[in-house]
Amino acid sequence: MDLFFLDRSVICTLKELNKYRQYLTSLKLDFERNCIREQKMTEKQVNKLCDTKRAYDNTQFQDWLLQENTQSTPDQELLIKQRIDSTIIWETPNLSSLIFALLLRYLDMIRRELNKVEHTAEKQSIRPMKKEEKRHRDNIRRKLSLRRQIEQEWKMKEMLLLTKIGEEVKREARVEEQRRKVREAAHQKKQALLEKKIAYHLRKMQRNDLQREGSEGSIFEDKGEDETKGE
Repeated sequence: MDLFFLDRSVICTLKELNKYRQYLTSLKLDFERNCIREQKMTEKQVNKLCDTKRAYDNTQFQDWLLQENTQSTPDQELLIKQRIDSTIIWETPNLSSLIFALLLRYLDMIRRELNKVEHTAEKQSIRPMKKEEKRHRDNIRRKLSLRRQIEQEWKMKEMLLLTKIGEEVKREARVEEQRRKVREAAHQKKQALLEKKIAYHLRKMQRNDLQREGSEGSIFEDKGEDETKGE
């Protein structure tokens, strides 16, 4: 088993590291596909703006962007949600300078428009708010709230993922430590058994030597007695 260590502690296995790399790669590919879809959608908006000859005035251009993006479809909201989700791990891929500038300008205009609406509401709290203005403000507020909610959810998911990885690393370390103890115990048992066998054979050899020496002594004694009787 291939293991990765840090300060002599097991961090993760090669299999777990490859799975995490595959997970990050899949997120990156999904984000790139979503960015291509978003780029095409924004290019269509720019082409539409150029066709209607409203791109020459910067003020009219900003107002048109706000007007065109007031109504958001479920697919657009899902696309925004997926783009925000993916930026938690991967940086924004290379977009054309025009499209990237439009996206930044669009987000900046949303923030400024929200501040403008809130400031106007504070000054004109007595006056009834127009239905269109209220709908526009609520729509912008909902998008910003959705963005904050998604960021919080992904931060929580990231923390849970890191916690899970840490728990798996600790579990693998405990299993490996248990295996090491089992191996050491088995080795000690074999060593003790080997030492017992060696001691047994040594004692047996000593007994055999003593018996052999005793037998030789008896033979010499019997031979001496026979010689004495013969004389």
